[in-house]
Amino acid sequence: YENFAPSLIYVTDDAALNFAASYLPDYLQSAPVIFSGVNNYEMANALDAKKFVGVVEKKDIASNIDLLNILDENVRDVLVISDASATYDSIKRELQKVLKTRPKMKVKFIEEKYLEPMLTELKQRSEKYLILTTIDGMISAEDRSVELSEVLKKIIALKKFIIISMEDAFLSDGI
Repeated sequence: YENFAPSLIYVTDDAALNFAASYLPDYLQSAPVIFSGVNNYEMANALDAKKFVGVVEKKDIASNIDLLNILDENVRDVLVISDASATYDSIKRELQKVLKTRPKMKVKFIEEKYLEPMLTELKQRSEKYLILTTIDGMISAEDRSVELSEVLKKIIALKKFIIISMEDAFLSDGI
């Protein structure tokens, strides 16, 4: 790509934007960067607006937590799972801010990029509610990406939790 000079660069998540902001080679520095699907508002806002422009993804975490409290006013213990991605880091920070305003709710965060250890951990848990954040980057024991539909199917098959999703792409029977 050394002789390739794009008119613009498009990136689609926190990790890609971080990479573009930090590691673009010199020959790509003149191309503007457009981003979407970014959850790290601080990073997106700190970038040079002449070079980087895009859309941040705002998850309405507070409303999801409020809905959970409406459904069960006695909810106390909740699991939050993720694939331990950079995108999840941003979501977790936002979730922790919301949880400071709801001191009765105790949340256990499970951050695991490998599917089988995640499932093993879930089997041992006793919480009633499970919140899905980023699980679309899960990896098999063979170090291959696992299809989102397969991840969801295996979590639902545990039949242990009431599952709440922060992503519309995760909605399916059982969620």
